[in-house]
Amino acid sequence: MSKRIMLIDAYNVIHQIPELQKLLDVSLERARHALLQRCSLWLQHRRDITDFWVVFDGKTEFAHQNAHVQTSGIRAIFTNTNQTADEKIIEIIRYGSYTPAQYTVVSNDNFVINNSKSLGSKVISVQEFQQDARRKTVSGSQDKDSVDEKSISQKDVKDINNWLSQELGL
Repeated sequence: MSKRIMLIDAYNVIHQIPELQKLLDVSLERARHALLQRCSLWLQHRRDITDFWVVFDGKTEFAHQNAHVQTSGIRAIFTNTNQTADEKIIEIIRYGSYTPAQYTVVSNDNFVINNSKSLGSKVISVQEFQQDARRKTVSGSQDKDSVDEKSISQKDVKDINNWLSQELGL
């Protein structure tokens, strides 16, 4: 199977999903962690997506962490101070190692949507992302692309959650 990467406009998604937005009142790290956990759940139940790259607006001093903040198909990317997540997503599509068609972008931002489509990437709204995740992981629907024959073990789930907690300082 060829690589299929879902590029997530992280803060756009967090602000559009009520459960994640409420976590911002607790802490930014909790909201980030919850988004990364959702991505992990997708990977447990889907075989049409091989990786999640979750792009956060960041600061230059944290951008070096990008290579280290990844596990089991989930990669958190923090931008430099002078670059937005929107710009980084477009840069990845335009100059990345994969063809634009291998990326599916999740965002409600018009700049991201229009530029991603013009470069040849698929785009889904945050609402589609949320509904699709619920339909394929909660309802038990098992169309041919929705459920992988292998499921992640409880030990792996625990390891992923522990790793995310450490990386995000929770």
